[in-house]
Amino acid sequence: MKPEHKIFADAIINGTSEKDAYKLAYPSATEKSCLDRGRKLSNNVEIATYIGRIQSKIQNKVENKLSDALSNEIVTELLTVAKKREILSKIANGEMVIEKAVATKLGVEKVDCKPDAMDIMKAIDLDNKMCGIYITKVAETDINGNDKLNVDDLKELSDFVKQLNG
Repeated sequence: MKPEHKIFADAIINGTSEKDAYKLAYPSATEKSCLDRGRKLSNNVEIATYIGRIQSKIQNKVENKLSDALSNEIVTELLTVAKKREILSKIANGEMVIEKAVATKLGVEKVDCKPDAMDIMKAIDLDNKMCGIYITKVAETDINGNDKLNVDDLKELSDFVKQLNG
């Protein structure tokens, strides 16, 4: 490949227009000829192959870096969740010492103690929420905020009315 062609191709790879890339490669060319000749050089098989190969390498590097960054972020997030669950497990099993505020004659003091039943229940509850064990029920409402009745509710209500009417 001619040095001028490499200058042109590298400029195209860097996002320069065909016209401006041609002007970089051939500084003495006129503006009018730059547009036509830049287009022709872009269609040159050797140059197009070189540009495609370099752009492919760049794309692979970007994809790899992005993939690595996403993997690291996900692993960090997973480790954070795992660490939180580990702490909750220690509380639920009574293995962790917790600092609590206790009222004494001298005022409120902080003391280290084992988790009580309430702490254990809270730890278990939070761990269950983190695992997705609980399902949140979402009720449909009308524009006034009143619960809408679903088909089963209407059927049950209809059966109840029928029983009342005998």
